[in-house]
Amino acid sequence: MEFRKAQVLKTGPGGGWWDIQFEDIKAGDIFRLFEQDGSPVTNIEGRAFYKALSDAFPLGDGKNYQVDATAIGPLSHLRRKV
Repeated sequence: MEFRKAQVLKTGPGGGWWDIQFEDIKAGDIFRLFEQDGSPVTNIEGRAFYKALSDAFPLGDGKNYQVDATAIGPLSHLRRKV
């Protein structure tokens, strides 16, 4: 089975998008997902950034994980001012 690529946003020095295992997403993380072909996973409104409302947790099969999350708007407010 092929999985989506997950990245979490780290702020501060050395910040940016960091690859992460989906099951390591924690409540409060800002994250994004990519399909195997590299295209971003978006919601119906076209938003591709999410805020985790829970830690990732295993589903009944014990192999797949889920996270409660909400889609958020553009992240321009998180960019550092030059």
